[in-house]
Amino acid sequence: MARCQQQADRALRPAMRSPGRPMPARQVERAFWRLIAQGKRTEEEAALEIGVSTPVAVRWFRHAE
Repeated sequence: MARCQQQADRALRPAMRSPGRPMPARQVERAFWRLIAQGKRTEEEAALEIGVSTPVAVRWFRHAE
């Protein structure tokens, strides 16, 4: 019985892969950096103002170094 199930599984299309997390638009990232340049104290404040999550803002800082 298990063997028939294996054959049936192989006959189906392969599993769909996840495209990963969606990236915010480039213009959103530019707006974030503008806020930082204008003197926002932390990336968290700038992130909240433009509407992205804090981890996204931290990642932008990490990749900018």
